[in-house]
Amino acid sequence: MHSSVRHAVKCFFAEILGTGLLVFLGCMGCSSTVNSITSPLQASINVSLVVMMMVQCFGCISGAHINPMITVAACVYDLVSIPLGLVYVCAQILGAMFGYGLLKVFLPAYIMDVAYNDHGFCVTVPAKDITVAQAFGIEFIITSVFVMVCCGIWDPRSATLIDSVALRLGLTVGGLVGVAGSFSGASMNPARSLGPALWHMDFENHWIYWVAPLTSSLLTSYLYKYFFRSTLRPGSVSDI
Repeated sequence: MHSSVRHAVKCFFAEILGTGLLVFLGCMGCSSTVNSITSPLQASINVSLVVMMMVQCFGCISGAHINPMITVAACVYDLVSIPLGLVYVCAQILGAMFGYGLLKVFLPAYIMDVAYNDHGFCVTVPAKDITVAQAFGIEFIITSVFVMVCCGIWDPRSATLIDSVALRLGLTVGGLVGVAGSFSGASMNPARSLGPALWHMDFENHWIYWVAPLTSSLLTSYLYKYFFRSTLRPGSVSDI
């Protein structure tokens, strides 16, 4: 098998596993049982730790994008080719579907059938007092922040600062979920939103969680690349 094909296959399965576990563990950590109620703080911490684990597991294989909008940013940033990016996105969508399917297998029916905002468990929807435009704006902005963190990590000047990448990305996601989760759902991830939506066949306002993150990722990564990215050697901070 050609090395490039072998690499694509490895990335494909790494993204399936990573995204599947992100949905499985991330949504499970947001569930409440008859014995305990999960608070928004607990949910954001859980998501933070799950992202950290996935990046640590699969970052050395595929970069652990586990998110189509991160793959879009990586393509803009010239880290991933467009054909390989399509492989990533297909894997992420499949992983999200499988991950949520596992939840339906292992969690009690009363959790999976819970109606939050008249929608199924872990289905990403705007809060009832948030308009579609507001939800779109929130998703756009928090995705932009997430992408800027990724671009900063990918910058050549950060090449020597890789040991804490998993922690930094995890805390970034956890912080953004904690800030915006109760308003827009803080998805920032089309695949993560698609998995539950497909299993529940609930696509009300689902377009927000594709259009806002993807357009935000495309615009933010492009602007960051051409205004801030440097070709300086690792450790340098200026040309002076």
